[in-house]
Amino acid sequence: MEFLISLLKQTTVRMLLSLLAVSMVWLLVPTTAKAQNVVCNTFSMPNVNFGSFTPFDAPASTSGQLSFQCYNTTISLLGITSIYAAICINFGDGSAGGTAAARNMSTTGSLTPLQYQIYRSDGAVWGSYNLAGSSPPQIVLQLPSAWLVNGVFGSYNYQSATIPFTANIGSGQSTTIPGAYRSDFSTTQASIIVRTGSSNTVTCLGQSTSSANVVLSQATLSFSVTATVQKACQIQISSASNMDFGNINPLTTGPFDTSSSLNARCTSTTPYNIALEPSGTPTPTDGKGTLRNAGTASNNPDTYVSYGLYRDAGRSLPWGNVSNSNTFGGTGTGSYAASPINIYGRISNGNVRPGSYTDNVIVNVLY
Repeated sequence: MEFLISLLKQTTVRMLLSLLAVSMVWLLVPTTAKAQNVVCNTFSMPNVNFGSFTPFDAPASTSGQLSFQCYNTTISLLGITSIYAAICINFGDGSAGGTAAARNMSTTGSLTPLQYQIYRSDGAVWGSYNLAGSSPPQIVLQLPSAWLVNGVFGSYNYQSATIPFTANIGSGQSTTIPGAYRSDFSTTQASIIVRTGSSNTVTCLGQSTSSANVVLSQATLSFSVTATVQKACQIQISSASNMDFGNINPLTTGPFDTSSSLNARCTSTTPYNIALEPSGTPTPTDGKGTLRNAGTASNNPDTYVSYGLYRDAGRSLPWGNVSNSNTFGGTGTGSYAASPINIYGRISNGNVRPGSYTDNVIVNVLY
């Protein structure tokens, strides 16, 4: 019996040693870098807000940065080891569509989009594996494993990263209809691809969600792109817009006619009225004004010459400042008219004191 017991003890010791040896061999085998060993989370992407502007302003722009963190979930018993993770954040065309050349924002009541683009820090379009002609930014992180100290779990080694971006409204969109524009990016438009490897040459560029050794990040990413296009009008006046009656013989009988012109543009679909206000107290509302001879006293009747402004060549439609009554009205297209808007002037009686007479007319656009 004593011999049998000793044999059993010896066998037990050998089995334990064998098991320990197997365990040591398992621990010494390098950990395979798998995407499942990496977690990326806390993605923070600010909304891209271009604010308010008119189509006639310089193209709006904004900037910001996306931030996130990743860590290696592998637990190392013998010391810290590392794997490398390539992270690609893919932005598609957004809910309003678009291409790598220009993404779109849409608004209610308009089939014409507002175009914009998001750019990486290197100036290239921030794109996606499924947006033709573009690619996402890539960041490669070295991710140390978690570790054990005296058999107690220590902590994950979090690695943080940021990706800056700029965004611009496309130029040449003066015909954009005013409104609130928007495009949304959710999990279908903003995907996060993580690919792991044993060196820093690992890449996720050109990889799709179905590529080998690729996993979608456990985090979700969503943001919106917004802009408000405001109504606006602009008047185009040059020296040619000045109205000159020329030299008038005070001994001749009027009327004395002349004309000038101006041009205007208002945002698409915006109703507008152009009002003219000759000087005077109170301000004339019917386009009737007075030219003043600066060389005479203001209380001298010969100081003034009466004139009128009209919308038609027959001088039958006064041009004043009463909206929808005696103003020039229209609906904006976002562009200046091919032909300028004519202003017709008339002096009914030129029997006045010789001199140089002038007046200033204020042009207002009501919209």
